[in-house]
Amino acid sequence: MDLFCSHSGLDPLWDWNRTWHTSSPDLTQCFQNTVLVWVPCAYLWVCAPLYCLYLRHHDRGYICISRICWAKTVLGFFLAFCGFVESLYLLLERHREIQRHLVFLLSPAMRSLTMVLAVCVIHVERARGCRSSLFLFLFWLLVTVCSLVPLRSKVQLALDEGLSVDAARYLAFFLYVSLQLAQLVLCCFIDPPPETTKPEPDKNSCPVTNASFLSKIFFWWFGGLVVRGYRSSLRVEDLWSLREEDTSERILSTPGAGLELAAAVRHTFITVLHHRRGLRADRTAPRAGLGAGPGAGPGRGPAAVPQEASDAAELWEGLLRALARSFGPCFLSGTLHLILHDIFMFTIPQVLSLLLGFMSEQGAPLWRGYLYAALLFLLSSLQSLCNHQYMYSCSSVGMRVKTAVMGLVMGTLCSLVLTSSARRECTVGEIVNLVSADTQKLMDFVVYFNAVWVAPIEVGLCLFFLWQHLGPAALAGIATVIVIFPLNGLIAKRRSKLQEVQMKFTDGRIKLMNEILSGIKILKLYAWERAFQERVQALRERELHTLRTSQILYSLSIASFSSSSFLMAFSMFGVYVLTDPRNVLDAQKVFVSMALINILKGPLSQLPSAMSTSMQAVVSLRRLGRFLGQDELKADSVVKTPFSPEGDSLTIENGTFSWSHSEKALHASGG
Repeated sequence: MDLFCSHSGLDPLWDWNRTWHTSSPDLTQCFQNTVLVWVPCAYLWVCAPLYCLYLRHHDRGYICISRICWAKTVLGFFLAFCGFVESLYLLLERHREIQRHLVFLLSPAMRSLTMVLAVCVIHVERARGCRSSLFLFLFWLLVTVCSLVPLRSKVQLALDEGLSVDAARYLAFFLYVSLQLAQLVLCCFIDPPPETTKPEPDKNSCPVTNASFLSKIFFWWFGGLVVRGYRSSLRVEDLWSLREEDTSERILSTPGAGLELAAAVRHTFITVLHHRRGLRADRTAPRAGLGAGPGAGPGRGPAAVPQEASDAAELWEGLLRALARSFGPCFLSGTLHLILHDIFMFTIPQVLSLLLGFMSEQGAPLWRGYLYAALLFLLSSLQSLCNHQYMYSCSSVGMRVKTAVMGLVMGTLCSLVLTSSARRECTVGEIVNLVSADTQKLMDFVVYFNAVWVAPIEVGLCLFFLWQHLGPAALAGIATVIVIFPLNGLIAKRRSKLQEVQMKFTDGRIKLMNEILSGIKILKLYAWERAFQERVQALRERELHTLRTSQILYSLSIASFSSSSFLMAFSMFGVYVLTDPRNVLDAQKVFVSMALINILKGPLSQLPSAMSTSMQAVVSLRRLGRFLGQDELKADSVVKTPFSPEGDSLTIENGTFSWSHSEKALHASGG
């Protein structure tokens, strides 16, 4: 690159004396005319094919060209025209020395072709129903940011030499940057909805459906409800209706979720059973005919399920796998926000260390301090944005998972395919707990699951950076963590067992209450109120005793993690000072170490909740798997034929009748 720039009479690509070790920093002309121009162009040319492929598979309809689209198109072609004019001017004026001006010729030509590509992407988005483009916003933002350095150089040069030297070139460059900024502003607005979009029947629809990507990132769409709540008390009529993708009707009818989730779960269940027990796969078939219509109830038709499906202890993995396949992509998008949040979080202490080093350095340029302070503000803002986006996306996915599992459980009941023995085992109290408590555990699991694997990584990175600042004294903090983690692992395992016992008591109590309410007349007639009251209270006391023990263990876990940051700071600073008299705690070591220890508070406080929630979710998955793996009626057991006045109305051939598999069966061999 230096050789390429030297042919055009420019400085090398990078010069530390001009960029860093100076009171007036600036980038070299080679860097400004190559890297700052080529990086935005490379971003668009590399990512545009992938983005167009994504739009091809996510067609939302056709959008008629609007005024905003016309403005973007005109500005894009004008920017391309300016680049072509600049290239043509160089060809005409410097054609004899064109080899010495390749940099100045190549950059505007590449810029013009990129602007044409940007206009094409605008219309591809319009044809595919993309109303607000984050992809093009990042491009125009990158172009504008890269133009700020040449703009500063041009302004400084104009102030030093005056505009009379080359006024036309200065004005053309300023106009070009202004048009780029206008394109950036236009990308923040949203286009009208596609022609195929159905009109909203609800006047109080959720505004997020018509919000731009910037409004979604900063949650501006939520501001109207906040202002309304500030001015007056909110009522039910003020709340928005659910988005279409969050409604139970959409979740239970979208391919890959809801009703189709039932088919995926059943197929996965049977596959797991065949794999583990060595059964032939052709003995059973996945459920068919799902989502046939509203008249079919939840839409689950009977299917041939092996009798071994009652052993549901092996089926919860199939349920988890089916949920991951249905809602995994949305969950992974939230995980990406969490990874970005952690990157920004661990960058802040490093920038803080540079800022404190700048304050202790004599004769350092003042602009470095402003740069570090601006970086701290920017990183903190980005960290907060990523954290809120992660919580919002995981909460949305958790709500959809809860809705889908509730629909799956209710579909099993309403389809009337359970055998009589299975109906006797599944009590009303257990079903109520499955729909209310266990589905809520799964929703909490979606929100806190990432903390199970992210928290140990965050703890390890914090200890690594503490080692860099305090040396072997960081081992004292590692020792504290080593003591705390196994203790909380034992507590989480014990709480998981306690939850299983608690849910059994809860199921028995709800079952007994349902029996009491259904037979209240007999109970009153024989004056059995006190006897049944004592039985209910006995079950409730056992349930509360188990819950109390679990909460005591949870309090011990929270207390150990909450005090861990103080114990780590006390032990590390104490060991650092006492091991060597030359170890002095200056401002840089103290503040950076405390910043890292404050970061530790997050994973150390989230880890017990995440471990507890994960253990409870495993218990809930096992309970759901046990229910969904109950024996069901076979599809070929009953054959329905058209009515005929001649012949028998009911025919039984080789029938076997029993209340359960363990009881003696009655056989009918004749017709």
